[in-house]
Amino acid sequence: MSLLLTNYNLDFVEDNNDSLGGQLQLKLHAKDEQHHTDATRDLAHAMYVHRPYDPQDETESLQSGLWYKHGRFCEFLFDESNGEPSIILRERAGVAIKGGRDLDRIDIPYKLQFEGVVTPTTCSEFMQAMRDSELVKARRDANNAAALASMNAPRKYMGTV
Repeated sequence: MSLLLTNYNLDFVEDNNDSLGGQLQLKLHAKDEQHHTDATRDLAHAMYVHRPYDPQDETESLQSGLWYKHGRFCEFLFDESNGEPSIILRERAGVAIKGGRDLDRIDIPYKLQFEGVVTPTTCSEFMQAMRDSELVKARRDANNAAALASMNAPRKYMGTV
């Protein structure tokens, strides 16, 4: 079963305690390609346990949790509170990687495409929408500035010269 990504929305959540002023938050939904029924829970399961959804193997920890992927952290939340299931991926506040913050959570559907969870077409459309997003461009600029500041920071050398 391949899924279509639908209704994805990227927002910036302000946080004065965060070094970059806040976090990007991605909210998305999914539909079954064949039946056009809501499949957000299936996508959440695939994201959370890194394999396609199997109704026989449902985990109770799916409701919310901390998702770790490739050494970078983001908060993962599966929400059904308003009657419409949605997935929220949000940067963890204060997490800096080499002076900046990676946008790895945007690549998550791209990685799921190779596992056959998400269709290549919908993944391509999603990636293009994310690349064209002004929020993503602004975050990349902030990451680049933070990385340059980190590279140009004075170094303390130990030992003899």
